[in-house]
Amino acid sequence: MVKKLGFGCMRMPLLDEKNTESIDKEKMTKMIDKFIEEGFTYFDT
Repeated sequence: MVKKLGFGCMRMPLLDEKNTESIDKEKMTKMIDKFIEEGFTYFDT
């Protein structure tokens, strides 16, 4: 069965909403790990 959900990487979680370069890498890593654990494989970068 093919899962039909993609993970969009355009808007990443930020540490400071006013600073678009302050990506919360820890939270992003957890989100990606969970996505993969659930069997999804499509990333829209």
